[in-house]
Amino acid sequence: MIFERDLRTGEVEVCGALADRLGDWPAPRSFEAWKSMVHPEDLEQVLSNMSRHIRSGERYSGEFRVIGRNGQTYHYSSRGQSIRNPAGEPYKWIGLATDITERKTAEEAVSQLAAIVQSSEDAIIGTSLEGSITTWNGGAEKLLGFTAAEALSAPFSILLARPDQAAEILDPSARGEVSRRDEAVFKRQDGTEVPVSLTVSPIRKASGGIAGVATIARDISARKRSEDQLAYQAQHDHLTGLPNRILLADRLASSIDRARQGGLMTAVIYVDLDGFKLVNDTLGHEAGDELLQQVTDRLRACIRDPDTLARMGGDEFMLVLNLVPEDAIALAIAERLRAALKKPFSVADRQLYVTASMGISMYPRDGGDVSTLRRNADAAMYQAKHSGKDRVLFFTPALRTTVLERLELETELRRALERSELSIEYQPIFEVSGNRQTAFEALARWVHPTLGSVPPAKFIRVAEETGLIVQLGAWVLREACRRCRSWQDGGYASVRVGVNVSALEFARPEFVGNVLAILEETGLPADLLELELTETMLMRDMDDSIRRVSELRERGIRISIDDFGAGYSSLGYLPRLPIDTLKIDRSFVAELGLNDTALSLMEGMISLAHSIGKRVVVEGVETEDQLATLRRIECDEVQGFLLGKPRSLAVFDQREVDSVVEDAALVPQFS
Repeated sequence: MIFERDLRTGEVEVCGALADRLGDWPAPRSFEAWKSMVHPEDLEQVLSNMSRHIRSGERYSGEFRVIGRNGQTYHYSSRGQSIRNPAGEPYKWIGLATDITERKTAEEAVSQLAAIVQSSEDAIIGTSLEGSITTWNGGAEKLLGFTAAEALSAPFSILLARPDQAAEILDPSARGEVSRRDEAVFKRQDGTEVPVSLTVSPIRKASGGIAGVATIARDISARKRSEDQLAYQAQHDHLTGLPNRILLADRLASSIDRARQGGLMTAVIYVDLDGFKLVNDTLGHEAGDELLQQVTDRLRACIRDPDTLARMGGDEFMLVLNLVPEDAIALAIAERLRAALKKPFSVADRQLYVTASMGISMYPRDGGDVSTLRRNADAAMYQAKHSGKDRVLFFTPALRTTVLERLELETELRRALERSELSIEYQPIFEVSGNRQTAFEALARWVHPTLGSVPPAKFIRVAEETGLIVQLGAWVLREACRRCRSWQDGGYASVRVGVNVSALEFARPEFVGNVLAILEETGLPADLLELELTETMLMRDMDDSIRRVSELRERGIRISIDDFGAGYSSLGYLPRLPIDTLKIDRSFVAELGLNDTALSLMEGMISLAHSIGKRVVVEGVETEDQLATLRRIECDEVQGFLLGKPRSLAVFDQREVDSVVEDAALVPQFS
């Protein structure tokens, strides 16, 4: 814009390419209009400079800003000079106004970019094509410790933990490529190392040629620590810090490879603590955890540095011995582990004694891969535990048969549940004082098409070990409730049914809801169902047990403690437990008449139960003398072969009950 201002009138004439506008305003036609467009922060300085140059006659050069109607800032450079009349007085001001907005925006962008680069937390480093450092920001100084004065002109290689990698990092960008590295290692001024991720790009000239290389390095120390921590947690047991089964598998595979190459053996020792469950059940899981930590410390002290001790879960450990020349070495180390556990442990202000059952498998004799060796060591340990505990057994082919039989039994049990092969037999329970039957206990039975009758002790144990007990228990409960409902429909409204509950079932959060749903489904009145729980089951978490049992009893369901006295009773908790009945274990009645202590114990338990308002059922009654004694000491109910063996009952048939009584040759009071 070419302008001419009359200094006397203030009128302004404009011409040129930008004669129509100033910013996005119409071109000013007066000096006052021009002043109203100039940025207030610039106006005073511009007017002062112009006035001085008008008076002096010198050429003027300056800059000013205009705030447009749209709020955008426009930048102008201005050049001008005053024209004087013959008397030497200035009467005109002529000059040029040039729009420099684009240039100023670019300059500001460059300035902002420089500030961003300088203040970035990332290290931003420029290098020449020869690898000398040309740019060094504050992030680089903070990360690596070198000042700009120390870094500039130095070779890029001084920053690397491996200086020989400098060309590998820079050369692709020197050829025009952009490269990224998820991980590299820089070296600080003090010599310490720091992991970084790198983005490396070419620096181009305006002509497009490559002037150098820009490297952005980001500190990934926190990420690396997090990754390392996650990797450690994924491969180690959180309680003991030992390798877990995942890491053990890798270590065992490596040990097998070394043994194969060296012509030696690898030994796998499976360690299972004896009686650990009792500690958890009686002293609580915190005491159990403390014991496991102390056991870990002792086992660690017994092994060689190259070997691996891992926790497999629960109270099970596994030891991998590398490059073993003979079986005797593995046996000696296993015996050393056993000996280390012999000394008492101090847990929860108590002295505890813990033993271990161990099984050993040897590569290559007992297997050529990780899975086979672990499985065979487990089989040997399982046999050691069932052969009396606190012993060490080597795997033998004969044990394989035992393992396969157990696996077959598990498979067949799964199929039996699917094919409805299982059935329920009912054993009667009689009231002593009223000489009448009050209940049946539901007992699961399994007759396999080829295996024949499978003992409950055998298949129930497999069900508990595999978790199938949950499915089995739900089926027994539903079937027993349905059958009991049919008895009510037949006119026997007072006969209830008792159902055993496993610890695994009771511990499930949905247990109470499932029981109530089955009652609703079958239409059985709640007061005709009696759930039989064990002492140890209730003692695991007393507060939670009380809450669950209370919820069941509030709905009318009866609760009894089964096998009372056979476990480790905590009599102080009995008054707190919202239960109806104590079922005294059959081992006590078997001793009646044989020694006075048995009678005293029985009398004491019955008296205790009555004193806190509980009824008593005695199991295992097989003789008339036992029955007479129990009547005399005021037992409430009895159960046993004398009164009736378990039978299948399609419906409740009083004639069938009468025949049970007759077959038992009961004393007159029960006939």
